[in-house]
Amino acid sequence: MRSNTNKQPLNTNRRKILKGMAGTTALSTLGFPAIVSASAPLVVNSYGGAFEKFIRSEIIPDFESSTGIKTLVDINLGVFVGMGIVFFYAVLGGMKGITYTQ
Repeated sequence: MRSNTNKQPLNTNRRKILKGMAGTTALSTLGFPAIVSASAPLVVNSYGGAFEKFIRSEIIPDFESSTGIKTLVDINLGVFVGMGIVFFYAVLGGMKGITYTQ
């Protein structure tokens, strides 16, 4: 088996790496103003109950006043995720006293 000796060695140094990182950072921030000023509200998923009350009363007002981004709380996905977690642990026997038939 013969090796390919025609390949050029990778010529990198710290300056090239830093230039690449700076360019990547600059390009990634170009789209940020469009994301922040988007007309669609930010949707936050919650489990509901006490968590939802806390998020609606404490977190959302401070976030909206400091950023100006309209925020909606959606509990549908959180409820299904919570149900899935309880079912998963009940089937595996991780939660004592809770079964998937209850």
